[in-house]
Amino acid sequence: LDADGKKLTSVVTAQIENNTDKTTDKLVFDIPSSPSFRIDKTYLGKDTSAEISSSKSDAAPGMFTIDLGDDAFEPGENLIVTMEISQDIPENNSLFGYYNFDEHSEFILSGCFPVLAEYKDGEWITESNGYKQASNYKVSFKAPTEYYVVASGNETRGEDGVTTIEAMDTNDFAIVLSNRFRSHYWSNDIITVNYYYLDKGEGYRLARDVIELRVPIGIDWLESNFTKYP
Repeated sequence: LDADGKKLTSVVTAQIENNTDKTTDKLVFDIPSSPSFRIDKTYLGKDTSAEISSSKSDAAPGMFTIDLGDDAFEPGENLIVTMEISQDIPENNSLFGYYNFDEHSEFILSGCFPVLAEYKDGEWITESNGYKQASNYKVSFKAPTEYYVVASGNETRGEDGVTTIEAMDTNDFAIVLSNRFRSHYWSNDIITVNYYYLDKGEGYRLARDVIELRVPIGIDWLESNFTKYP
């Protein structure tokens, strides 16, 4: 993350299995919340010399296609493809954007990472239709050291502003960070919920109400009607 320049650059390595009975010579990805992205480079595996072509869709702003050329993706085959992508982060966008509060900032980075599009009956669905495939994510995210990172999954803060994130079986991978976060937690010995806020305003009070009043009610209802909460 370039917090000053309001830019996000990423190197995304996707491991994909063709569990259909069809062969395809292309892959289609969707970046649903960021139509203004640039594909800097795509290549097979992790070898930067094995570059392959890619193109954005004019009809569907978040879609782009990777042409596999002669390396057709056969049924049962596993494929690794790497994408280098740059994105400008817009201001005041609640899904993928940044907010300024005096000298403090908040970044919301959701729906801005490539997600494999839907593949159905031997055809790629090339219109953005809200399809979200559950995936496993392992992310090494670098932010300015004064920013605190909260994400889908589990975060481990390392040195020099690098946070490692692991999110398993996740539909929507998101990162939220700020140089002003405060945090609090609620626990009832069954579940612990951490929540992060910028100040104790209306948003904080709403979050506290949801967590401290409604979460335990939901857990009690689940356990009473179905099974013990894991």
